[in-house]
Amino acid sequence: MNIHWTQIPQYRSPIEAITNMARESGLTYHNEEHLYSMYKWLEENDVPYDRDLDHAVMFHDIIYDHKPDKELRSAEFWKEYADIWLLPVEPVYSLILSTKDHLVNDERSSLLICADLHGLTNLATTTINYGKILEESQNLYGITVYEFAKNSIEFMSGLRLRIIDNMFREDKNAEFF
Repeated sequence: MNIHWTQIPQYRSPIEAITNMARESGLTYHNEEHLYSMYKWLEENDVPYDRDLDHAVMFHDIIYDHKPDKELRSAEFWKEYADIWLLPVEPVYSLILSTKDHLVNDERSSLLICADLHGLTNLATTTINYGKILEESQNLYGITVYEFAKNSIEFMSGLRLRIIDNMFREDKNAEFF
């Protein structure tokens, strides 16, 4: 699949890392397809190119396993990568952390959160992605379908409140939320 919105010249390394991690961990949702989908959303919504946003998309789920603090560990991974490539750590680090609770802090975090969540905004993609997230959760956490459904209700109830909050935090993407 072609990535058009991204302009990261060395994008192959993170994509390969994500692909390998996904394959080894049984990730069926948080994988390279999710990244492509996010870039596609940015492109389709005519979001002007932003290097920091590009890196935040690429690295926001670079660490995705059964352990807690995935976003923090992904942000820390970004810090190491940024040091190697002599890139500034901020604001990408903060953008990655904004995907933990999906709370908008500014326009960039709003765009990242919209791109991250857009696959859960219409019935067709939500149904497909729910199945992928179910399978992924069973692979990562060894949970039953019932436990997944119970956890999903709890997560989505909290997300709903944060999304309502986001409607009042960000005028530009209020309609999305």
